[in-house]
Amino acid sequence: MGALSHFTELQGDNATSLQYLKEYEKNASVILANREQKSIYRIQRQFDYESLQNAMTQKIISRHRIIIIISALLLAAAIVIIALQYKQKRLMETEAEMKSQIDALKQDLRQTVKSSVMEMEVALRLRMMITANQVKKKAKEPNEWGDLVWQVMNGKDNLFDAAQSNIETVYPNLYAFIAENHPDLTKTEARLCLLSFTDLSNTEMAKILGLSLNTENHQ
Repeated sequence: MGALSHFTELQGDNATSLQYLKEYEKNASVILANREQKSIYRIQRQFDYESLQNAMTQKIISRHRIIIIISALLLAAAIVIIALQYKQKRLMETEAEMKSQIDALKQDLRQTVKSSVMEMEVALRLRMMITANQVKKKAKEPNEWGDLVWQVMNGKDNLFDAAQSNIETVYPNLYAFIAENHPDLTKTEARLCLLSFTDLSNTEMAKILGLSLNTENHQ
């Protein structure tokens, strides 16, 4: 239309040229309006797309943050649970160890008490043997106290054998242990060492060995 308006103007037909020019301007206005409308529509779509994209990005970021927070909380909870389990295990081990130590102490205490009672019983028996042997020696009839002394001495012929038998009920094979580990001791010294495991006095030990008190003190 613009070219026709210009051509007719050159031909001197101003009316036709003006008509063409009006139509050209009209068409140009429509085209510009359409282009403007398309541009606005495109811009609006671009804006909507970017807004939607931003909204989705924000949602994704929010979800990731929530996932990270939940993961951190779960990890912290797992660490706490593991720490509590380890602490409980250590407490159980400590409790078991303390129980074992207490049981061992109880056993040692029982053994100590038992040994102490047995030592007292052995000493009492040995004193009974010494007394029975002295009574037998003073008896007018040799066999008057024979059966009683034999029973008190557990069938042993002399006081030391009877004493050794009684002492080794508390300390098994003690005399053999002394003789083996201390071969430099004399027989009397080894016997005195055995008798020293009781609470007998020096006089009582001398009587069992058939020694005078002075001899016993110098052996």
